[in-house]
Amino acid sequence: DLEPLIGLFVNMLTLSTRVDGQMTFKQLLQQVKRDTVVAYQNQDYPYQLLVDKVLIHRDASRNPLFDALFFWEDLNIDADDFSLNLPHESEALTMVPHRYEKTKTPYDLSLVGSENQSGDGLSFAFYYKTSLFKRETVDRIVDNFEQILVQVVKNPDIMIDSIELSNNLLEASGNGILEDEGDFGF
Repeated sequence: DLEPLIGLFVNMLTLSTRVDGQMTFKQLLQQVKRDTVVAYQNQDYPYQLLVDKVLIHRDASRNPLFDALFFWEDLNIDADDFSLNLPHESEALTMVPHRYEKTKTPYDLSLVGSENQSGDGLSFAFYYKTSLFKRETVDRIVDNFEQILVQVVKNPDIMIDSIELSNNLLEASGNGILEDEGDFGF
């Protein structure tokens, strides 16, 4: 059905997970895994029907189902591995991926993760709407994320309530978001 079509086809799964402070991080991961498996079992449900069923009021300026995104990039491609040489008379056409700086995001907050090219670690990048978040707030989110990762790697059985953060996003600078754009619609 899709063979003659041109475009990007992405199957995004919307997950909603309740976090209980009395569960361990390992239990939280197991719950997210179960939620993900269930979401994959229902991935054929038409997106527009889901949006129509779930939403009573829709704001066209926002994504209808979520404002925050986690994306795992499973592309460990080096530019040399991605080159394509096609013979064209006496010349060759070479295609090399173009690296670009992402300057806009359609979501309020995005976290993109991938494996390092060397395969010995992970890399993460945060993208955010500057109309919603101050740079200092995102810096604190990144600091908190790093602190969480260090603690759960050291002890996967740590209770969620026991994870310590050195800064509180709400206390550090008022509410941490820009005053005129603080409605996240939760």
